[in-house]
Parts: sequence; C-alpha cells; structure tokens
Amino acid sequence: MDPIQRKLDLIDKQLAGGDFHKRIIRTSPLVFVAVGLIVGIALQEVLGGAGRDDSRFVWMWVTLLGLCGASAIVFFALREGGSRPEVTAYMAFICFVCLGGVRLISFNQLKGNDVSNFVGRIEESGTENTERRLEMDSRPSAGSGQALRGNDSKERENDGPIPARIRGVIVTEPYVNRHREWAFARFKPTDPTSSFYLKLTEAKALDGWAKLSGTVRVQVDGPVLDMKAGDYVEAYCLLDRFKPATNPGQFDTAEHLARRNVFVAASVKSREGIELLKSPPAALFTKVRASIRETTARALLGDLPPNEQGRGILQALLLGYRGQIDSKTYRAFRRTGLLHFVSLSGMHFGILIGIVWWLCKTGGLMKPGRAVVCIFAIALFLLVVPARAPTVRAAVMGWVFCISFLFRRRPNAINTLSLAAIILLLIRPTQLFEAGWQLSFGTVLGILLFEGRIKYAVNEAVERLSCELDYRQFWRVARLVRKAAAGAVGMFSVGVAAWLGGAGILLYHFGTITPLASAWTVLVFPLVGAILTLGFSKILLFF
Repeated sequence: MDPIQRKLDLIDKQLAGGDFHKRIIRTSPLVFVAVGLIVGIALQEVLGGAGRDDSRFVWMWVTLLGLCGASAIVFFALREGGSRPEVTAYMAFICFVCLGGVRLISFNQLKGNDVSNFVGRIEESGTENTERRLEMDSRPSAGSGQALRGNDSKERENDGPIPARIRGVIVTEPYVNRHREWAFARFKPTDPTSSFYLKLTEAKALDGWAKLSGTVRVQVDGPVLDMKAGDYVEAYCLLDRFKPATNPGQFDTAEHLARRNVFVAASVKSREGIELLKSPPAALFTKVRASIRETTARALLGDLPPNEQGRGILQALLLGYRGQIDSKTYRAFRRTGLLHFVSLSGMHFGILIGIVWWLCKTGGLMKPGRAVVCIFAIALFLLVVPARAPTVRAAVMGWVFCISFLFRRRPNAINTLSLAAIILLLIRPTQLFEAGWQLSFGTVLGILLFEGRIKYAVNEAVERLSCELDYRQFWRVARLVRKAAAGAVGMFSVGVAAWLGGAGILLYHFGTITPLASAWTVLVFPLVGAILTLGFSKILLFF
C-alpha cells in the first residue's frame, strides 16, 4: 500500500473510532450476545460440575431471565424519547448468560434409555454407588413400547464389561490403526485394529429388542474394510465405561469423549462379530454424504496408490482428513506451528471461494449470482470435510460474506465471528472447553484485533529503511521487491497476530509455544497456497 494511502486510512480509523465501548455496541452488537453465552456456559460448568444433578439450576436461570425481561419491559415502557443501545446490549448479554446455562443443562441431560445409564458405575448425588446393569424389560413405558431398566444390584459387584448385542448406524468412517508408529512395533508386531462411532437404535433385551439411545465408540480387534458411514449394523460386544486418566499430564480420553456425550466403549473381538444389516431410511443422508466424500477424494487423488506418502498430506491439506499422516510428519507440523495448514480453516475456504468466484465471474455472473453459487459451494464442501470447529466457523463467516452481497451490506468481521461462535455453542456448548474451538476463535480474533496495527508498524519500519537507501538507479527492481515485500509483510502480520491470539491457549493446553511460527508461515504459504489452488481447481473441474 502507498504510504500516503496508509496514512489516510489511519486518519479515517482514528476519526471513526471514538469511544471503543460505543463503537462495539454500534458496529458489533453480537459481541455482547456471544460473550453472554460463553459466560453462561462457563458459570453453569462451575456450578454443576461432573456427576451432579444440573436440573436444579434450571429454575435459577429461568427466574433470572424472567427478572431481566421484566426489567427491560419496565425500562422501555417508562422511558420517554429514543432508545438506549447500551441498555439493549447489556440486557441481551444477561439474557444470553441465562440461555448459556440452560443450553448446557439441556445438552448434558441424557435420555432415560441412554446406554450410559445401564453400563458401569454411576455416582449419584446423595446416594451410594449403584451399578446399572444392561437388563431390558418389555413392560411399556411412557413414550416407547419397550423400556430399559437400570437395576440396582448392591449384592453383586461387577465393574467389568457387560456382554451385549446392539444395533445402530455407523456415523464415522471406520479408521484402521496398523500400529506402525508404536515405539516397539519392530520388536513386537501388533495386529491392526479398527474404530468408529455407532449411534445406537436398539439392544437385545430379555424379551426381544428394546429401544436404546446414545453413541458408543466401537473398537474392533481387526481391520474393518467393507463398512462405511451410514451402514446399519448389529454387533456382539462388551460394553464398558471409559476409564479416567491415571497419570499426571496424561490425555484423559474419558473426559474428552464425555464432552461429546460419549461415555461407553464397545469392544468387538473380530470383524465377524459385526453383521451388516439393511440401512434404515434415517441413514440415507449419512450414506449420501459418504458417497460425496468418496467421489471428492477420487477426484483429488486420482490413481495415486494407497501407500503413496503424499496421499495422506493431500487429504489433510485439502480435505482435512489427517488419519493417513504418520506421527512423525504430524509432530513436525506441530513443532513448527504449521498445524493450521492441515486444519481446514478460513484460508482454505478463502481460496475455494476465490476460485468459485473467479469461475462465476468468467462465466458472466453478476455479484449476487456469484454469491449464491459460493453459498452452495460452501455447503457442499461442508458435506465433504470433517465438521470441526475451525471448519464450521469459516463456513459461517463465508456465508455471511456472501449474503452481504445479496443485501448490499458491508459485513463486520468481529460481528460475523461472534455469530459463528453463537451458532457453534448453541449446537454443542461443551466445545467451549476444547482446545480446538478456543484456538480457532482465539487466533481469528487476534488477527482481527492486531493484524492492522502490526502491519502498519512493520510498513513504517520498512519505509524508514527504504528512505535511507538510494535505489533510483534500480527503480524497476525496487518496484518488484516492494510488491513482494508487501505480500510478505501482510503474511507476517497475519501470522504474528494469530500467534498472539493463540499463544496463551497453546501454553495452557499443550505447555508449548512456537515463536517462529510466523516466519515459517511466510516461507511455506506460497507453496501451500499453490497446492490448495491446484487441488481445489482439480476437484471443481472433475465435477
């Protein structure tokens, strides 16, 4: 950017700035809604905690919400003259604090026939430990023809796995772990195992099949190669609860999966212990999505052999599937701070939207038409890639950007980021406590808050340095260098701002930070950008 233009932009921002508090209320009102939702979820997590009955807090939140609503009605009824944006913003903040608490309670409230109520030990408030056995009863109950019964058995002590025969729909693609990365793999070969998540529909009862809900993580002692997401299966397994971590600093799988309401593991001895049944109509969407994923992967990878080393990198970079990356490569990405390249985010969506936008422009479509095509392209891409927090956040921001062209409005980035946070937390409020969600929003917020200031400071330093050099004899070369430097400064500023936004989160969750991540990003981005552009272009041309 020209130095004069840069100064003018700075003056415009200073003149439009005013009071920061009022500017946020005027330009980004959804910030108050998002922050209120976050505060409410965090407060309810502290008040409720693990193993407690959260339902008693519902009336507290509902009462507070009613008082807030009544106060707002009285305030606006008695007030004469114009409205007060500040009051409206803080009323919205309080209301969404209450909504956040209620939403977390609702998410943690499991159905009565959830599998977790019948497996393992459950510590209930004010009672002794009871063991819930997976025993079914054909007696009718409200809402279902058959009911599951959790029987207290103080006489019997059985904390071991429970034999069961269950049916459900596979909701994730089966992952085959060949254990090649195990430290002692060359000394003690281990047979491959498979794992996937199964959404339960029913289980074998004493008098027939009874309805069962919930999701379990299925572990099979053997490779599962002939099944995919959307298949309806019956499994002969052992059900048991996940055990908490026992060593300090160890990753707690039980806590991690509990955030997703997955409490039970199903162990199957071999592939022969799973029978493929006819898929119900409800699994049609999952099967269509799996078919789209397979077609997209085939369009990208072509005839690459399965053992090709670059196959896993391509799938991770363009489709977000990191299961085929070996642990050594994954650790290298993590050590250098470049893991965001294999985590689908705004950069990937930006390149994809840019390609689709350019193709539509070449085809003669006006901006509203291009925006509509991009909206459908983002929706289709979401069906292909894993629905992680960075992906959904980038998709929401992309949709808002496209919709702004339909209504001829200029979107506000922080307001759009707040909207994405609201949507994700309403879908699954426990995402708030996950490192992936925090890093996704923390880094983007850092970019929005600090990128402009860092870029301005670096450009000022470069301008002072260039004034001391006499490059009039090489003005053509200097112009090319300046253009290249402008791009490098922009990438460096984005990298530093993202690092500032995520460094504290990385340090808290992983005990490490990568100060040179910004420099590595500048060096690697041209190559990664070229790979993404060529890869997305190949996929689009295939369709």
